[in-house]
Amino acid sequence: MKHLKFLSSFSYGLVFVILAAFLWGIGGGIAGILLNHGWDAIVIAAFRACLGFLFILFWYVLRKQMNFQLNKSVLIWAVVAGIGMAGNIGFYFISISHTNVPVASTLMYTAPIFVLLLSALFKTERITPFKLLSALVVVGGIILLTGVYDTGRSTIQFIGVLSGLLSGLSYAVFIFGYKNSSAYGNFITVLIISSITESTILLSLSDMKQFLSIFEMDQDLVLFLILGLIGAGLSTFLYVIGLKKITAGIASIVAMIEPVTASSFGILLLAQALNFTQLLGMIVIIVTITLLSYHSIRAENHKK
Repeated sequence: MKHLKFLSSFSYGLVFVILAAFLWGIGGGIAGILLNHGWDAIVIAAFRACLGFLFILFWYVLRKQMNFQLNKSVLIWAVVAGIGMAGNIGFYFISISHTNVPVASTLMYTAPIFVLLLSALFKTERITPFKLLSALVVVGGIILLTGVYDTGRSTIQFIGVLSGLLSGLSYAVFIFGYKNSSAYGNFITVLIISSITESTILLSLSDMKQFLSIFEMDQDLVLFLILGLIGAGLSTFLYVIGLKKITAGIASIVAMIEPVTASSFGILLLAQALNFTQLLGMIVIIVTITLLSYHSIRAENHKK
């Protein structure tokens, strides 16, 4: 009976993480639509962040039994996580505006490579031959996906590729900050502080005139609300709840659904098609990152 109960708990935890990744992917597609309507990438990111923060705050108020545990270590690392969150979504939307949803979403998921590099830099993880090979293969996938070998590429396209990689790096910073802050306090404290940090950074970089004009545009306002609620609020809630039942390693593999969902959205609804070389690069990156995550899980379990 206990075994069946564990499987049931694991199953709905897995479903929650899958749904979260799916909603993140849809959020990227909605951002693509808003960018096509002329909205600035940072304005979109700021609105999404603010609405996501309000969702988290509302969730906290409803859960009265959950205490806010603030101390110096939590504050410092949660702010680092918030900086990572701001960079992740800000650079992601900038990348979409200069390339397209499939390219930007795939570049963002090079994050595990940056996590590997940060871990090596801070000597918290050893670089094995397999990990080094994985990193080199991902670099090859990036070259195929972005076509950086084409000397005829414009500066705008270069900015898009660079922003996509910076989005992945920022995601790695978020993971690093979140992991360290969680060691000193509960997740709701970390989420609130990091969300405040993210919203503050993005708002300070936004065109406030355009930001306020969102409330005057009925049709686009609906898209902004959907983006904020499912792309930042509900998805975060589902992901955090899911992580209580499955490991972060498994969640990182399942989260690969996001670039696949976002890419499908971009290709099917925004007509942002990839050529064969780009598609090959995308597959190389996603498969390699998935194998790297799986390898990391097995290595971690072996240590235990």
